[in-house]
Amino acid sequence: METLKLQLTIDRTVAILAGKSTHGTVEVPLTDADLVEMSDQERQILANLPTFNNVLSLDGIDPRIGHPAPKLPPVADATLPTIRKLLLTREQLVQDQIKQREQRQKEALAQWVTEALAADDQQWLVGDPGREQAAAPGYYSHVERSVVHADPRIAPKLAKMQEQADERNQAYREKKAIEVAERERRNAERETEEKRQVAARAEQIRQWVLDHGTPGQKARQERGLLPEKEIVTEIADRVFSPLAEWDTFELITEQDIFESYSTDMYSDTAIYDDWPAEEATDNEFSAVEKIEQALHEYQPTVSLHVYRGRLKNSSEEDDEEFQVIRKAAIVKVTVGEITIERRFAV
Repeated sequence: METLKLQLTIDRTVAILAGKSTHGTVEVPLTDADLVEMSDQERQILANLPTFNNVLSLDGIDPRIGHPAPKLPPVADATLPTIRKLLLTREQLVQDQIKQREQRQKEALAQWVTEALAADDQQWLVGDPGREQAAAPGYYSHVERSVVHADPRIAPKLAKMQEQADERNQAYREKKAIEVAERERRNAERETEEKRQVAARAEQIRQWVLDHGTPGQKARQERGLLPEKEIVTEIADRVFSPLAEWDTFELITEQDIFESYSTDMYSDTAIYDDWPAEEATDNEFSAVEKIEQALHEYQPTVSLHVYRGRLKNSSEEDDEEFQVIRKAAIVKVTVGEITIERRFAV
């Protein structure tokens, strides 16, 4: 069995002034007679005191305010009348703090409500598109949110804005559903078109082999051993046959660059770039026109392109004199489902 004990502090100065020598922190046993002498309120206060090592404490954390009780006035002894007075004083101080907190919360709530009602409607909607929720705008904690939302000045506005959020969410979901359906439709159309193109391309090549292929090509085609690239190359040769006498474009090589700069291949690094031509000489433009005329039945697309090779660490002055620049006429022709391209020197 254990006896109730209460820990309290006797102030040295107050004790001395009262003619008492005992001071400091003491643990006072409380007897049945002491409890009987206390009022119901005092016993209730005592029962609610926090305990440490089975000792009641006047200084411990009070759960109603979330921190230790306010500092009690100094006392000169630990008699029962002093203890009863301390209990009532402590309770009064705690109640005062609770009232102060409630007043602060009331003032803060009034400020939150005023600021929220002054905000525009868009500030009442939070969350990602399609998942918006109504919430009173303002700087308050998650715990305080329910208090703000329950305020009679906020609740009607909140309900109205939630209706708006629901409408916006529904509209967003419907829009997304339409977008998904449209995307799926386009994907299906693209897949169908790709399949059609593959089939048409295969049929075009098959028919070309029947019409123009060698016996060996026809035999390989029958067994599925004829590479498509071989036939596409022959189709390209036939299409570009009017340009058989034209020089095809040759890419710039490292050797071309180092020879132009008159240096060896270990002294620097060759770099390349290219871009669509922004201007053309009479001869270059004439070449474009001749290509278009020679291939007019295929309605070719002809564009001029500039290719450059130079050394990575050369000066601008050297580049102006020694860089290698070539132009090509890029010719694209579509024959059925097959697009072919060749580059010619200009």
